[in-house]
Amino acid sequence: MKEQHSNTVDITPSVRIFTVLRNTGFDIKAATAELLDNAVDANAREIDLYAYISDQGKKNLLVVDDGMGMSTDALKASLTLAELSKGGIDELGKYGMGLKTAALSLSRKFEIFTMTAKSGIVMYAEFDVDKMEEKNKFEAEIREATEDEANFFLSKLGRGKRSGTVIRIADCDRFDPSATTYANQMEIYIGKYFKNFIEKGLSFTVSDVPGKGKRIKPIDCLMRND
Repeated sequence: MKEQHSNTVDITPSVRIFTVLRNTGFDIKAATAELLDNAVDANAREIDLYAYISDQGKKNLLVVDDGMGMSTDALKASLTLAELSKGGIDELGKYGMGLKTAALSLSRKFEIFTMTAKSGIVMYAEFDVDKMEEKNKFEAEIREATEDEANFFLSKLGRGKRSGTVIRIADCDRFDPSATTYANQMEIYIGKYFKNFIEKGLSFTVSDVPGKGKRIKPIDCLMRND
């Protein structure tokens, strides 16, 4: 009987997987909620959402939280596919896919600015699908923030805060933040989805301009208070 030989082959996925992930069915509300979930998991007390058109005509989405921030290792894990970075039962974050999938459903690029109380240093990360496809490599940039980047981060976080994270998703091509309907819809959605957290003191704001919006009130779908 002829002996069978086993051959193994490299099945590392193409970097095109990120383009595929852009079409996994995330709607705008679900994608935004996943980003906000990450902020809640970071023990934030204040979470601000901004969706607006910049002076350069770019469609921007910002999520700002005053949570614990991310160490360099945690920042790398947040950018790595299938890296376990948080717990939970049924959220995508359990499988290391939540942040990437949510952000990529809105744009081909996103940036993270973060600082822990222990380090006091603002770190910067860039996840750019176009650059990875051009190089055909799974690579993202992580480094200490420049002075301008650190000032941007602190201006959004608030200079009295010791830690936190800002996620900036620019050049969004899957929604139009210039329409006030998005901010209005998210105000209602957050009020319902995060009702229990809001009632326990967690502050959410949403705005369709770069300035901080009004604080969102909890919404009881059963209208038990009416």
